[in-house]
Amino acid sequence: MNEKNHVPLPTERIDEAMLSCAVPGFYGELRIELSILKEAARGVNLRIERHTVTQTQTSKSDVAILSANERVSKARQAFSPFGPKLRLECPVPALVLKFRDGFLSSIEQSEVSVARVSA
Repeated sequence: MNEKNHVPLPTERIDEAMLSCAVPGFYGELRIELSILKEAARGVNLRIERHTVTQTQTSKSDVAILSANERVSKARQAFSPFGPKLRLECPVPALVLKFRDGFLSSIEQSEVSVARVSA
């Protein structure tokens, strides 16, 4: 992955939670769920460059004339499949750490469970 496209998360809170479980007599699980807040997208930097190329071999009569709205519409339509792909994701939504007598015995990647409201 490109170094510019990921930021390590601070793990101090996870470390504190693990320390609270790493004590004699603790048998159980520590569940850590990660979620990305919408505010995180504000921290994304978009670097946009526009390069102009002069076509010396094309005369004005060879270029199809489109209205400005039609050009914008065609550009938006062509870009629309890429929009949903530009998003922040967390590849590990949850971790479950299992302890036996205060010793970490396993770490499992888990899916985040969503409670369903019954009608």
